[in-house]
Amino acid sequence: MITIHFGPGVFDRLPSLDFLMEPVLFLGRFATTAFIIVFGITIGYIYIDKYIAAPGPVSKKIYARARLLFIYAIIICIPNYINLVIQGDTNPSHWLYGTYSILNYYAIALFTLPLWLRFLTKSLVRNSLILGASFWILGYLLLQL
Repeated sequence: MITIHFGPGVFDRLPSLDFLMEPVLFLGRFATTAFIIVFGITIGYIYIDKYIAAPGPVSKKIYARARLLFIYAIIICIPNYINLVIQGDTNPSHWLYGTYSILNYYAIALFTLPLWLRFLTKSLVRNSLILGASFWILGYLLLQL
């Protein structure tokens, strides 16, 4: 994450390192994917045993956290909304894009987590492999579009 966010600025200020720019920034492009994978694996380890023991209460706790995260995601977008109001912008796509935040992805992940946990508890290893392969194929197909 640090590489992809700070790398371009470093290479702008240190032109003698230009020969390293392409390979370093190429590796940095995997930061978001790696972060999502780490998030997914970590959240699975945190919740799977608890979910197996008490799915209802664990799901309630997850949904409460997801709602709170969604509220935070909206709150941090308020400056974008203020700018849209000041500019008199009524374009719905601008308002929708004004809602964009990385927190939205985590809120969606938490809202859907009980569904994933329910699926995984039926056969953890097999279903993990099925989900991983399915998303890999889905991602490939979507990229072809």
